[in-house]
Amino acid sequence: MIRAFTYDVAVIPSPGSLEGIDQVKSALGRIQVCNLALRRARKEVSDADLARGLDVLFDNQRFFDVGRQRSIPHEAYDYVAGYFYYFGQYYAAEVLSCSPSDARKARADRLLGHLLSTQEADGSMWDYVMHHYCKAYGTAYGVLALGIGLEPKK
Repeated sequence: MIRAFTYDVAVIPSPGSLEGIDQVKSALGRIQVCNLALRRARKEVSDADLARGLDVLFDNQRFFDVGRQRSIPHEAYDYVAGYFYYFGQYYAAEVLSCSPSDARKARADRLLGHLLSTQEADGSMWDYVMHHYCKAYGTAYGVLALGIGLEPKK
């Protein structure tokens, strides 16, 4: 089972959370950063949990893709917002970098191939029109994800 991680910090979840923004497809980017944070802080996320989180991202990437470059946040399927796109890809690379080496290569190839396919003709990567810095923000996260090297951190 994969944890989706809620979008807010409400102590008592809304009964409507069975649909909408707190579902797995809505949380594809959040799953990566939350798993990584829990792994680093409390060691409660196993290698298998990290792998499941990455696999759910890769298996549902098309839903994440639909939200990229939309001008209205959360209008895509499952309430995905474009501004989580490269954030999520970056944290997927971070998760890969601390994954066991035997499980890393195939997933790294999927991530790198996908990231490169989103590069614009001018070399930039952007996911959401936000003020004047959308290309700088997206490209920075994209390049960081590509540059992590996907090697284990020492």
